[in-house]
Amino acid sequence: MTYWIGLRSRHRVALDVAGAALTCAIMLLIGQGNLLSQAVGAVMALVTIVRRRRPVGVLVVVTAGTLVLLVSGALSGYPPIPMVLALHTMTVTRDRRQAAALAGTVTVVLLVAGMVVRQPVSELTRDIELVVPGLLTGELARARQAYLAGLATLERQRTRALLTAERMRIARELHDVVAHGLSVMTMQAGAALHTPQHEAVLRETLGSIEMTGRAAMTEVRRLLQVLREEPDGTAAPELAPMPGLAGLGSLIARTAKAGVEVELRTHGHPRPLPAGADLVAYRVVQEALTNIIKHAGTGSGTVLVGYEPDAVLLDITNPPPPPGRTPRVPPADGGHGLTGMRERVALYGGSMRAGPLPGGGYAVTAHLPVPTKAVS
Repeated sequence: MTYWIGLRSRHRVALDVAGAALTCAIMLLIGQGNLLSQAVGAVMALVTIVRRRRPVGVLVVVTAGTLVLLVSGALSGYPPIPMVLALHTMTVTRDRRQAAALAGTVTVVLLVAGMVVRQPVSELTRDIELVVPGLLTGELARARQAYLAGLATLERQRTRALLTAERMRIARELHDVVAHGLSVMTMQAGAALHTPQHEAVLRETLGSIEMTGRAAMTEVRRLLQVLREEPDGTAAPELAPMPGLAGLGSLIARTAKAGVEVELRTHGHPRPLPAGADLVAYRVVQEALTNIIKHAGTGSGTVLVGYEPDAVLLDITNPPPPPGRTPRVPPADGGHGLTGMRERVALYGGSMRAGPLPGGGYAVTAHLPVPTKAVS
């Protein structure tokens, strides 16, 4: 266990030297006795300089000096500062069992020596009192260290939890961006490969693939930017803002170039949303359109955005495929994309459902609570 958390090594050494010098001065000024007693008191004080590195050795030296003063009859003339410091440090730096054993040994030695030299009962009691202050202050310091260590552990756990949550957020964002971008580019490339096209149309298709790829890469770079840490601690370069419902037009345009014509409808009065809710709403639409491209087998869809006083409603539907085409059935749980969307919508107190329509086709609906007062 680290002793005196928060102090640098050189500061601890300076503190120990100053403390030992002050203790030595007190022992010499207050202590009563002959030259030998004063010399023993000075040694007991100065040896406390190394009490952090050699706590048991210092306790042995201080106990030996205390015995010399006791036998010479000069113990009562000296303050017990060295013994208190030695026992305090030993209690903090050793486990409780070892500290109790050493303190008990010191107490027994002092009592036996006192009885041998026929000390009065009052002085025997004082010998015991030499041990108690050091043990008590040591236990208090140990409890403080345990408290600080617990706080540090909680902070590490909190930081780890925040990092995990951020990694999960980035993983979901990457899934949304990459899945949609690759789906659009795959459909466009497949159409260009298997459908005879004039050179101008082909060049337009290839240009659309390039634009979709660049847009996806821009969003990927934005997400990965949070993982970068500048060497000098400065903020990372600012990138384009995160997408929101205002960007549905370009999203639908990219979807149309992948062969799916989507109609965008709006009910209510459009208004700015909080950044987090705006991004989640955009990702719900993006994931639903990605599923239409990958699974629906149809060439059309509808996106309905409804603005209510305290919420935003999303309804993304597609009709059944034309005769002769069979849609790819999505996973029963909606797959990783819709599952992730459902979790993110729930984080904002909303709900989301995804499933087949009674007459055919598929629908994704979401309800996001967005109080008007929450919009800045």
